[in-house]
Amino acid sequence: FYTLFTYGNPNIQIGNPRFRVHSISSRWHSASEQTVFLYNLLKERADLVHFPYFSHPIFYNRPFVITLHDITPLTHATGQATTRHPLLYAMKKIGYRQTLMHGLTRSRHVLVPTNAVAHDIRTMYTKTPITVTYEGVDESLIQARPIAVYSAAEPFLLYVGNFFPHKNISFLLKSYAKAPRAPKLILVGPDDVFAQRMRMQAHILNLENRILFLHAVSDGQLRYLYSHAQALVFPSKSEGFGLPVLEASYFGCPLILSSIASFKEIATPGTTFFNPHNEESLIRALQQSIYVKKSPYPFAYKKKFSFETMAKKTLAIYNTSV
Repeated sequence: FYTLFTYGNPNIQIGNPRFRVHSISSRWHSASEQTVFLYNLLKERADLVHFPYFSHPIFYNRPFVITLHDITPLTHATGQATTRHPLLYAMKKIGYRQTLMHGLTRSRHVLVPTNAVAHDIRTMYTKTPITVTYEGVDESLIQARPIAVYSAAEPFLLYVGNFFPHKNISFLLKSYAKAPRAPKLILVGPDDVFAQRMRMQAHILNLENRILFLHAVSDGQLRYLYSHAQALVFPSKSEGFGLPVLEASYFGCPLILSSIASFKEIATPGTTFFNPHNEESLIRALQQSIYVKKSPYPFAYKKKFSFETMAKKTLAIYNTSV
């Protein structure tokens, strides 16, 4: 039998009698997670727990496996990815490292989304087994009916993701301002303080007429954007996987990506790579984006990058970890 602990989804239904859902009030990164959630886990007395994220109760002492999506807070800690006081941010960074190391040293198995993340983790700790479980394109996006959100008559470049500093959007805007032949740029992501900073930078660079920010788009709107974009531009300095890269290429959207290890691992053939620290490299890619051609999603990728394949590998890890 399986128990799914969930926060914020009290009405979730799973049509399988072997599963039951337990809704709790403990948020990630909270004292409640370390106390109330811990109590509920210990009361469950599970043979194995899977924590699908680095944040977990560090005093949990029964068998578990953990998914670590990346270690970006360690490798790219700028102090700018927070609205908190610097002292509180420093304390949270210490807590992050302690929680991460507990997961690495006490888990029976570590699951990661790419070999790039596995390599980063092995520089910190080598004893716990690590398995790569690639992500896939969600069926809800594949089946969504495209909904027009922008006139496809005018070519446009697309970015999808949040606006945290390691996403390197500030660098993208500065480079884009120096690429007058590049198509319009649409940025899709949450409307938060980091997005507001990027809107302010776009204003300073006099880019309001060339850039469009979209927030809270539906699956149908996102599918439309992927299907009609001239290319997806992803300038990140660090990523564990980069799900928009996979989603865009599934719908035949060309890719213009920073040359980081995880992107090189998952990108489709024909991808344009650029140096995420060199403006001229990105400016050249943006200017030439009007010439890139769409290409079909490779058949082999549909099996390699699949949530079904991920689930089978994850179940195998459960069976060997109990």
